[in-house]
Amino acid sequence: MAPGQRITVRVKDGGYLEKSFSIDQTKSVKKIIDAYRGFLCGRCTRPETLEFWFQTTRLDTQTAKILEIQHGDVIIVRTPIECSRGSCPLLASQKIPNIHYLVCNINNNSANAFQASSIGLPAAPPSIDFTIRDVNNIMMPFQTKMGTLLVHAMQAFASNVGKDVRECRFLHDGRRVFGHQTPAELEMETDDQVEVGYEQLAGGLGMYRA
Repeated sequence: MAPGQRITVRVKDGGYLEKSFSIDQTKSVKKIIDAYRGFLCGRCTRPETLEFWFQTTRLDTQTAKILEIQHGDVIIVRTPIECSRGSCPLLASQKIPNIHYLVCNINNNSANAFQASSIGLPAAPPSIDFTIRDVNNIMMPFQTKMGTLLVHAMQAFASNVGKDVRECRFLHDGRRVFGHQTPAELEMETDDQVEVGYEQLAGGLGMYRA
């Protein structure tokens, strides 16, 4: 299936967390569901304790196009069964008792710093918005923590353009970018751009440049 239009969708619950995700309309919304679950404790990720809804439809593996999800639409998170407490603390600002957020993943510096210090965990590093753009001027925005490995963004971009990540050469400020590096290590700033060129995996390595 050819790549479709990319849209940004918001996912929010009734308590604390709201996140925005970029997705190809032809791709399954399961990618969004899995990404959102990454901000919650392991018990909260179980399907029976966490449901995702768009209007009157419960989400599973449908595509955004089939669901007619548009840019800026909101996916609602519901919690029909209360999560057992586990080791994840509740945030002081949380309004509902049955979702437990991982403190190290909350993108709210004041609340995060307060809760982290109260349980002896380090505060989460700030997040950064950046764009990956290739020689064909295909662009893909990302938001990630400064301490998160860039391999996830690199793989997502390669998949979006139908390439093997090994064919892609990523550059930031003229320096080669590798998946084991982080935005902090590269001293990246918000609105920075990572450039991508392509190589052939066989028959000689030829870098395609604009």
